[in-house]
Amino acid sequence: MKKLNILIKNSKKITPLGEKRVVKSKVIGWDTKHVYLNIGVKKESSVLKKEFTAFNKKLSVGLFVNILVDKVNFKLSNHKVSFIKAQFILNWAFINLKYNEGDIIKGKIIDCTKGGFTTNVGVFSFLPLSQINLQVPKNTSSFLNKCFFFKILKINYEKKNLILSRREIIEQERTDKKKKLLKNVSVGNVC
Repeated sequence: MKKLNILIKNSKKITPLGEKRVVKSKVIGWDTKHVYLNIGVKKESSVLKKEFTAFNKKLSVGLFVNILVDKVNFKLSNHKVSFIKAQFILNWAFINLKYNEGDIIKGKIIDCTKGGFTTNVGVFSFLPLSQINLQVPKNTSSFLNKCFFFKILKINYEKKNLILSRREIIEQERTDKKKKLLKNVSVGNVC
């Protein structure tokens, strides 16, 4: 009877699995294409391994990761889950709490698009071509896969996107250097 009461008490702590919820799951193994996870139901779930490599996540058995439960199917016990979508939700929530327009954020340029670059600052964001440098570069591939600091120009909470600028940071550094130089220069000094 005592064991039954403990089981009932513990069962109340278990939250039901629902769609569009981020849950903590445990890595139980992987192969060349999939990572297998225990999300707290009878059968394990799987995520494509490339979702983990996109975030440079090192895999190990027993590692706890956050997963978004996209679709629940209790009849077949196969639930559609996503690691990337969970990271996007958690990172967007972090950006909403920590950053405002005008703040500086570190990110990596990951792709070249028609009008600029796709950057990863925890979430995918847009860096216009005119905002990458003081002058529009002719060779855009030289910026790919490099990390920079960016200024947040615009945050659109409804569409969940960020517009960034590297140019404003470079201009600010230039202005600061100029002020420092002019502060140290006096009449009669020869440079």
